[in-house]
Amino acid sequence: VLPYGCKFEAPIEVNVYTDGSWINPRRFQYSLGGAGVWWPSRKLDKHPLSQAEEELARAFPYDQGVRIATAIGGYSGSSTRTELAAGILAICSHGPVHIASDSEVFVNQATKIVKRLRQGQTIKTVFNTVSDGDLWGHLVQAVIAKGPLSVTFTWVKGHATDEHVKKGITTTVNKIGNDVADETADIGVTLHGEGPVYLANVYIKRH
Repeated sequence: VLPYGCKFEAPIEVNVYTDGSWINPRRFQYSLGGAGVWWPSRKLDKHPLSQAEEELARAFPYDQGVRIATAIGGYSGSSTRTELAAGILAICSHGPVHIASDSEVFVNQATKIVKRLRQGQTIKTVFNTVSDGDLWGHLVQAVIAKGPLSVTFTWVKGHATDEHVKKGITTTVNKIGNDVADETADIGVTLHGEGPVYLANVYIKRH
């Protein structure tokens, strides 16, 4: 499922935060992941879920905004894969998006893709030959469907402290936004179910 087309340009300021969570990364047999999206100030009565969001994830509305999370699994999983899935979820919403992520790898690659699409270039990458190619291919399709001018990405410091804010490495707004997105990604992990998460953690300790 792809997002609807958008005629508006991506906002200058960040309006959505994304993050991924991947537990037990050293033992792929017991690894589980989650993707999280945090929309500050979003109200579902004014900014409803798109069909893509409804089919790909679960929404958790709060007074301060909306969290959207989904479980990510598979033997080929990784933290980058969960970050990529979260970015796709954000793109699949209605309207333009300025996505903030603490994954520099994801932001840099996604920015290159958007830049090439804005220049009218064709993405010729054979995605079934690259790591996480299935999701990168879907991201390209999602950006094309929404419109390249409606999507932009920004890197923000992950796990930032007040000291990072004081030094100007990040802002208070971005610190809070990334922290909530991180918590939302953890919610995505729990969507695998209490039993699988419990057993994965037990097995990894006994391995």
